[in-house]
Amino acid sequence: MFSAAFTSHTFYFKYGLLNIIFVNYNYFYLLRFGIKYFGIVWKGNEQPGYYSDKG
Repeated sequence: MFSAAFTSHTFYFKYGLLNIIFVNYNYFYLLRFGIKYFGIVWKGNEQPGYYSDKG
């Protein structure tokens, strides 16, 4: 029982954590894509040109 629990534990940290990082990276990439190409305003117009020069 202990070995099975340990294997599932390492499996979670190996693939679950990598999956979370991958999903978050794709989310922020799509967020930057939407701000850059579709003019999505996230914080309002307090800082003009703040998002346009981010890559």
